[in-house]
Amino acid sequence: MNLISGDNLMNTGVLFRSGSLDDIDNTDRLPPVRTIVNLRRRTDPDFPGITNIQIAPLGEMNNYMVQTATFQDWIKRVLGCMSNESIYPALIHGAAGKDRTGIAVAVILSIIGFSKEDVVSEYMRSERVYGDEYIQRALDILAAGNCYADSVDIKTKLCRNLLIRN
Repeated sequence: MNLISGDNLMNTGVLFRSGSLDDIDNTDRLPPVRTIVNLRRRTDPDFPGITNIQIAPLGEMNNYMVQTATFQDWIKRVLGCMSNESIYPALIHGAAGKDRTGIAVAVILSIIGFSKEDVVSEYMRSERVYGDEYIQRALDILAAGNCYADSVDIKTKLCRNLLIRN
């Protein structure tokens, strides 16, 4: 995000976004993390010295239908996890690292104060993304309702965990 925003705002080496870890068989192929946050229904392999946390989608959740109660319940679980300083450095991932994971990271980046343009630019770095329509619409809905950060505490904790100065 520092490269995208042009400012040195975010702690480096603290939060990583990825796709599936199914082909990873040892920690040498992972960034140096304390925790892996898996946003899929499928479980991850165990890696020595790394804590696995699974926050699977609820029901038949559509990743981009952010106004639904199902999405809201799920993202609150994700934000609760990500606001815990003991998990960092952390890798957050889904199957491809762009849909569910991209939305979750976009919400986090929005909460800690990055502009919509920077958040969309970060999302667009995902592999196999063919346009910004879905992320733009999701961010517009989230901003209109401010429904993802109903707790000042979550914002404060996320800022403390991820930003250089907060």
